[in-house]
Formats: sequence, structure tokens, C-alpha cells
Amino acid sequence: MPALLVRDVMERDVVTLRVDETLTSAAEKFSAQKVSGAPVVDEEGRLVGLLSEQDILKCLKTTQRQVRMVYPSISALGVAFQEYTTVRELKEAYADIAHLRVGEAMTTDLFKLAPDVSLAEAIQIFIQHRINRIPIVDGGRLVGVLTRGNVIRELIGRETGEVSPEKRPGS
Repeated sequence: MPALLVRDVMERDVVTLRVDETLTSAAEKFSAQKVSGAPVVDEEGRLVGLLSEQDILKCLKTTQRQVRMVYPSISALGVAFQEYTTVRELKEAYADIAHLRVGEAMTTDLFKLAPDVSLAEAIQIFIQHRINRIPIVDGGRLVGVLTRGNVIRELIGRETGEVSPEKRPGS
């Protein structure tokens, strides 16, 4: 049996973002499409970055915290305290970044692969670099995305002899 290639497993129907979209718009797309990140492309479909939920969360600035006692205590003093950010503060912090553009929060230093790369090589990148998705480019243009979920679903399908389920955008 020939080796599996990225093109055999990648998502072709990809949720994409533009650099000038707001983080609110991106978060709404993530929620509606049930994905946790998406490639950012220019007008010609060339990959310019990647935005994930983690990138959005990194933009949040929180300062006010409540201190609560934690039971049972693991402190040598017998009483332990832990800081909690309030829900209200998180909502305010999100409102503060809602106007930011995708281009201000996206990751530009990213891995990308060609469709003819072996799936084994892609799996090594997922493991070594602890990433969730790899954009697939051909001739500089985005042609798909490979996610850890795509790989697992493919491996499960091959193990059980089932045909791979219909792929959903981006996960």
C-alpha cells in the first residue's frame, strides 16, 4: 500500500480569514463553523498567517482579580489562597480587544506543507511542535488545512475499515 500523503487527508473546504477582519468577526466564524483557528489569506488566496483561539486569548488584558481561600489547603500554613479573574472582567477585557484586527493578533511564523508531503512527516511536526493545524499550500496559495483531528479520523477509519467521515471545515 502506498504511503499516505497530506493531500489524502487534508481539509479542502477551509474557513479563512482576512487581515482586516475584526477579532469579533473571527471569533464568530470560529463559533459558527466549530473550529478553533483558521488560516489568514490575502486577496489572491496566498497564506499570510494563522489565527487561533489561543491568539485571541493572548490579547486579553486582565488586572483585577478576586482572592479566594482554597479548601482543602495544600499550604504549609494551613490556609491557601488562589486568584480568580471575574467573568465580568473577562467580558470587559474581550470588549477592549473586539476592535483589533486579525492582522494584529495572527501568528505569522508558522509551519506550512505542500500537499505531496507524507502524512508521517506531518504527524512528526504536530508532535514535535505541539500545534493543532498546518496550512497546506501549493504555489503559494492555500489549498487546504491538515489538523490533528483529520489525522486521527483517518487513522481510525483505516483501522476499522470504515470510509472516512465527511470532513468538516478546519477543526
